Amino acid sequence: MKKTLISSILIIYSCFIIAQNNVNVLINQSKKAFNETKYQEGLNIALNALKEAEKFKNPIDLANANLQVGVAYYYNNQDRKEDLFYFYEAKKYIYQANIDSLKPRINHNIGAIYVELGELDSAEKYLSEVFHLLKNTKKYVELSKSSAVLVELYFHKENYPLALKYIEKAEQYAKLSGNKSDYAFARIKRGLYHLNLKQYKESIPFFEEVKNLYEEVNDEQGMQYVYRILADATANSIDPKIAKLYEDYYQLKDSLFKKESAEKLALYKTTFETEKKDLQIKLQNAAIKEEQEKSFFTKLIFTVVLVMILLIVFIFYLNFKHKQKIKSEIEKIEAENIRKQTELEAKERERNRLAAELHDNVGSSVSFMSLKLDKLIEQDSSNPEITLLKQTTQDILSGLRETLWTLNSKSITNIDLCDKLKIYIKNHLLCSFKIEDQLTHEFEIPNEDVLTLYRCSQEIINNINKHSKANLVVVQFLSLNPNELFLIFNDNGVGFNFVEKDESYGLRNLKARMEKINGTIEVDSELDKGTKITLHFKISA
Repeated sequence: MKKTLISSILIIYSCFIIAQNNVNVLINQSKKAFNETKYQEGLNIALNALKEAEKFKNPIDLANANLQVGVAYYYNNQDRKEDLFYFYEAKKYIYQANIDSLKPRINHNIGAIYVELGELDSAEKYLSEVFHLLKNTKKYVELSKSSAVLVELYFHKENYPLALKYIEKAEQYAKLSGNKSDYAFARIKRGLYHLNLKQYKESIPFFEEVKNLYEEVNDEQGMQYVYRILADATANSIDPKIAKLYEDYYQLKDSLFKKESAEKLALYKTTFETEKKDLQIKLQNAAIKEEQEKSFFTKLIFTVVLVMILLIVFIFYLNFKHKQKIKSEIEKIEAENIRKQTELEAKERERNRLAAELHDNVGSSVSFMSLKLDKLIEQDSSNPEITLLKQTTQDILSGLRETLWTLNSKSITNIDLCDKLKIYIKNHLLCSFKIEDQLTHEFEIPNEDVLTLYRCSQEIINNINKHSKANLVVVQFLSLNPNELFLIFNDNGVGFNFVEKDESYGLRNLKARMEKINGTIEVDSELDKGTKITLHFKISA
């Protein structure tokens, strides 16, 4: 009897030691999977470690297992409340077992989660506890990481001076730690500081530096993150539209990944909870129903395994089809982007070629003609035909300069166009005029469309000079909505019968020009009541 009791105690103790070792092995395997960016595999292993820890209720094992599961959920799941649940469980066992080495880490993790949730007061509370615990220590890695998280907190608060202070602290502690990954993590915050201030070009050198550091230590997680924000900063520094395309692409990719991860996480969690309940039932009834339940659980396990195998096969099939669909969509997006980029580059080259051709050939010829006419005027200033030719050459040069303006400018806004029209009106309108503008929104207009709007406005002003007999013209430039422009010319002249003039060559030409840029022209005129002409242009979404 005594020997049997001793043997039982030894067996229980041996099982306890084996279980404890098994928990540590599983946690290390989970960490290894995460280092290899196998996040879902790491989560599954961490859940198994937690299941093993709960068998014997050892607080140290429960603390480590809950901590690893919380980290695993963080990388696999966007539900930060679920991460917090496991971190709070870990914190409970850490303080219960008085594991001093894990106290700074768990407070850091909880603080970081609260930063992401935007609960900044709670975040500041836990991060302050980290610095209190690490006071007068040389744990520079933890100090650097917590300083970096405080940087994010002050980014949220838009307190950039304080953010900069903690960037410097994070860099200082990271240098003292001698860990290149930690130093890269601190330096990336300096790049993000400029990125938050929309100083895109200033941020790029820091992201390049961080990229090199992560490549040196082969930190795959870090490289993935810095490549993305470097692409975003570079795209924004070149053209915000390209940055928007990158962002749309990554959002599509991330949303699909999150959807897939959420489905797998639900499966892992359901399996874990089911197995946990089954284990509790088995332990409670093992003494009295061991033989009866042996057959039942054998069948149950077989059924569960069979269902899981079928489910996994089905999931792999769905995953394969899903990836094929994503790949096809991404290829279409990339092909469309390449096509658009090629078209833009071709148009740019053609504009540059035309501008050079007009400037070098037509421009020089007309300039030469103007100089010759100047000499002829000096010899015979009384000849009206020579004076008329001189004026014509000046008009040609002016029109050529306007065309070169639209060809050479890389981006022209609605405000730039209206400023140019104001100059033209002041120089060419032969009666009194009043200009009113309400340009509450600024936006870029394609160069070809700018030239069309400018030429149509010139035609309207010339017609006013020739036919209206007006003594006052009111010109309105309106951009009350984004991407929409109205150019309104209202004179108090003799007017005309719109029904008779509707099919005239001048009006047909103006309508045709506006239709080519998806714009409209409205004419409102009556005899002796003046004329109102409205050009309406809107950039398609």
